Amino acid sequence: MFKNYITVALRNIIKQKTHLAINLFGLTIGLMGFVLANIFADYEESYDTFFKDFERIHVVYSKIDPASGFGVPEINGVNSAFAPVYRAENPDAVIARYYAREIVVGQGELQFYQDVQFIDPEFLDIFVFEAVDGNLKDALRRPNTAIMTEQAAARFFGNEPAVGKVLTFSSKADVEVIAVIRNLPANSHFSFSIIEDTKLGILASTQTLTQISNETIEGTWFDLSTSDRTYIKLAEGETKAGVSDKVDVVYQRHADEKRKEFISNLFLRPVKEANLLIWQVTGIPGMAVLRILGGLILVVAVINFINLATAQAMGRAREVGIRKTLGARPRQLIAQFLTEAVVVTLLAMFLALAMIEYLVPVINQALDKSVTFSPFTDLGTLVFLVSTALVVGLLSGSYPAFLLARLPSSTALSAEMKTGKRAGLLRRALVVTQFGVSVFLVVSGLVIYAQNSHMRDQDYGFHHEDMIVIQRMNQDGIKESYTALKDEIARLPSVASVAGSSQVPFEQNHHRRGFWKDGGVAEDSVGMNMKYVDLEYLDTYGLKLLEGRNFRADIPNDLLIDPEEEGGEVQGSVNIIMNALAARRLGFDPPAMALGQTLLSDWFEGQASYTIVGVMEDANFLGFFNDMKPWVFVQRPAAFSHLTIRPTTGNVEAAVAEIDQVWSRIIPDYPIQRTSVDELFDALFKIFQGMNTAVAGFAGLALLVACAGLFGLSAFVAETRTKEIGIRKVMGATTSQIAQLLVWQFSKPVFLANLLAWPLAYLAMQQYLNFFADRIGEGAGFLIFFMVAGIFSLILAALTVGSHALRIARRTPVMALRYE
Repeated sequence: MFKNYITVALRNIIKQKTHLAINLFGLTIGLMGFVLANIFADYEESYDTFFKDFERIHVVYSKIDPASGFGVPEINGVNSAFAPVYRAENPDAVIARYYAREIVVGQGELQFYQDVQFIDPEFLDIFVFEAVDGNLKDALRRPNTAIMTEQAAARFFGNEPAVGKVLTFSSKADVEVIAVIRNLPANSHFSFSIIEDTKLGILASTQTLTQISNETIEGTWFDLSTSDRTYIKLAEGETKAGVSDKVDVVYQRHADEKRKEFISNLFLRPVKEANLLIWQVTGIPGMAVLRILGGLILVVAVINFINLATAQAMGRAREVGIRKTLGARPRQLIAQFLTEAVVVTLLAMFLALAMIEYLVPVINQALDKSVTFSPFTDLGTLVFLVSTALVVGLLSGSYPAFLLARLPSSTALSAEMKTGKRAGLLRRALVVTQFGVSVFLVVSGLVIYAQNSHMRDQDYGFHHEDMIVIQRMNQDGIKESYTALKDEIARLPSVASVAGSSQVPFEQNHHRRGFWKDGGVAEDSVGMNMKYVDLEYLDTYGLKLLEGRNFRADIPNDLLIDPEEEGGEVQGSVNIIMNALAARRLGFDPPAMALGQTLLSDWFEGQASYTIVGVMEDANFLGFFNDMKPWVFVQRPAAFSHLTIRPTTGNVEAAVAEIDQVWSRIIPDYPIQRTSVDELFDALFKIFQGMNTAVAGFAGLALLVACAGLFGLSAFVAETRTKEIGIRKVMGATTSQIAQLLVWQFSKPVFLANLLAWPLAYLAMQQYLNFFADRIGEGAGFLIFFMVAGIFSLILAALTVGSHALRIARRTPVMALRYE
């Protein structure tokens, strides 16, 4: 019996070549979009699941108080003082800190910039690595020892054994390699995450970090970074909620009240979510949205199949009547029609897999991913694909199958279904749903594109085009030549200006400290973003002073000298510059009121006071989703880590070549680390571009499938109205009038689809735009996106139906009236 179902199904499918082509096209596109969305979402959610007991490993997160103005709701880090106090109160807890730093690592005469992860020894109790050489037992509990990955070992030692060899960190500490571990898979947040690319290379102890740097990680509640994390491994029987409560209790007990005004509480997230930080920070459920987009495409394809199958069923009513007269039972008819639907879906799945095999490497290259797709070797993937095809086939064929199977034989043989209204209403409802989904996606894509364009083209308040940046100027071996390098570059004919700073625009790191008026108390402090700059910074970036003056070389108090450089003594007062927002936050409005005012701070221990000598225009240095922040500028050479070079007009390439020559002459032992301000912008902007591309791509696919379905449906309807059209022409109707009649018939459901999709798209896009501090306007300007989507969908529908309408309308009345 089953063989007969297959035989008849193939025969009927082949007979209906046009419907087969349209259905295969729609289902192939729908299944391809659905499967692609799910395999990439599954890949992102599979991160770190290869670790032993990964379900028990969690990252400690900090919840940011919205009133702090930080700009994001949470961050995947916690102050370094937390882990020691938590361990002290919970001796059985397995907790470890992790600090990712890129430092200069030497091996003999070789010097490399290398990612080094400084960790507490307990880190190796949380994450179980596979040693390929050496011994991990009690590793890193001895000072000045390190572990390397295979990749890092090959970089430094080639094919020679690495264990027992010595590396030099930042020219300050000699570290012995005691083990080599296997490289981690690509789907680990230690290999790659969506907003940072710090690969696991060399593991060393946190003691080594304090030995080679000025960082104080014990007892400080003022450090916070996405590259500094704290991990906890839950004990057997412990729950995430229970340990989250314990973590927050310890934080609330030990952190000072000022810190709690910034970080309201701590909580845990599973390690498998560690790579999804950008979606956690933005509040956009990225993977859920990706799956929904794939699901919507499949819904459009299924509706397309049902619509065409329902229309086709009208022509098969007599077939059903004859089968019933000859003794066919309803369940046999249902099985026959469902078999046909499943066969078509399986063929579509096969075509979709062929397209996915081609697309996955292309998408991997574009997104820097390592997704693998092996449907015939991975049992889980194969089961998912087959079950998806079966479910889609059964859903697609169920309504036409049950519709025909329950027809009485007399009704089927008289073909009354052709004149009934219910089938027409159903088809129109399905067309409305198809185009409603498509219009929703088109509007979303347009709004996201407009917001991205606004984000890219807005005036951030400073020069950023063609600005060259030299990074890592604070590295040992480089910082000693900082002044000489800057002076040489400044003399180049292709260079207009050079400035040193601790941070450059679009870097998403926040260095904040509290300031309060002299005579006030620390509890009244206002959080300020800090930036260390030199005399040329304002001029190089085109920043304008509203009041007061810039820093000057002939005024000693314009320069902050670190106490260790002055034998432990501190200055009595340091001059600072702030932006207008910072002045207003302190109560100085207009900004001129701030000049000469004295402030105190919790920032630099022992420093007595700070005097405001200048107020500059507001500039959004962080950009993107951040609102304007209060900034304080201090001239502090010890903290400079970047050189920004502004070339003379049109001389970017010449400036780059000359800068490289100067570097190789002054600092020949270290490679230059050069980027640009625009490249820093593009590094994060590509996330938003990728989101726009995904929505636009799915919108295009949805429209394509919907139009393909409309094309087939309009062909069927046009044929069924041939006699009506002949009568209309005999009564005097023109070709254009008849064509307009047919086009309008299909334009009405598309118009209705727009009316239903617009409110939903508006609500969804409001949720998206709420994430941005500087967003595109609403009002009349916002309506343009809905109008464009509506007009585009109506024109597309009209063009799709138009060819059939004209063909039928041009027939001579005599041929039309001889129909049937």
